[in-house]
Amino acid sequence: MKLLRDAKERADIQADRLLQRALARVLEGDWFERHPEAARTTGKRCALLLRCLEREQAGLAALTAPSGGFFVWAALPDGVDTDALLVECARHGVANIPGSAFYPPPHTPAELPAGLHHALVRGAEGSMARLGRATRATVRLSLA
Repeated sequence: MKLLRDAKERADIQADRLLQRALARVLEGDWFERHPEAARTTGKRCALLLRCLEREQAGLAALTAPSGGFFVWAALPDGVDTDALLVECARHGVANIPGSAFYPPPHTPAELPAGLHHALVRGAEGSMARLGRATRATVRLSLA
């Protein structure tokens, strides 16, 4: 690898050398071989999270699966206050980030990000059930 790196550095003085060295370090270790399994695990978490959200948010939200990110987005009915949902989530023992944290004011759509951290295989069902109860309570209050 050292010979290849040295030859590359002599031939290409325009590329970002720090980035190239970082990439070489990654390829020298075992991360690259372990990555596909980690990606499959993330895919399983995402599928589990989507199944739980589809069950718990049925009729409340339109879900958008991540296409490279770590959140499943739930679009709630217009007028739902996701900041109030944060408080309701705390009452139900589930952590979440209000959608308003992702948008600059005054544009704060009624969207709820559900992170893949919720989909740890143990506890996903209970976590999403609590999120569903909190969401239903907030939707009722916001639209009343």
